[in-house]
Amino acid sequence: MDIHVQLTEKDLFSFHMYHSYHRVQTWMFTILGMVITIAVFTTYNKVDLMYTLLYLICGLIFVFYTPLHLRTSTKMAFRGNGSLTQPMCYHLDEQGITVSLAEGETDIEEGIANSITWNLVYKVVKTKKAYYLYTTPKNASILPLSQIGQQQEALEELLKKELESFQYDN
Repeated sequence: MDIHVQLTEKDLFSFHMYHSYHRVQTWMFTILGMVITIAVFTTYNKVDLMYTLLYLICGLIFVFYTPLHLRTSTKMAFRGNGSLTQPMCYHLDEQGITVSLAEGETDIEEGIANSITWNLVYKVVKTKKAYYLYTTPKNASILPLSQIGQQQEALEELLKKELESFQYDN
């Protein structure tokens, strides 16, 4: 099975958001921001207006820092990394996954190809927007559902057949 993917900033941003909000630190940071923001309403007219504004600013920074930072880093990654903007071809079969970057056409014979066997796949996660094929705890190939199209059922069957339950829990 061959899946041709052209990543967009939106796809990469979704991956970064998923990856970030599945860490405890990000949630603690966000909850702390919400608590500080709630303090604005509980301390209003009880403390000096400067403290109330300071709470509000700090709370909003804590809540919105992660998404804004991820948006900025995604934009910079697309500007600075030409391989992200190139079409990629993912060839998936019983042996594993072969990824190739191609100039123009995305046939596996063109460009440089990297292969990984199924037993070396760290895990595969399916979200509402994409499949994330993790090769390490932090690095993944992104297969947007919108670009998989009709092959989604076949991909699902292949993943269930080739991966262990700890690698793919759908």
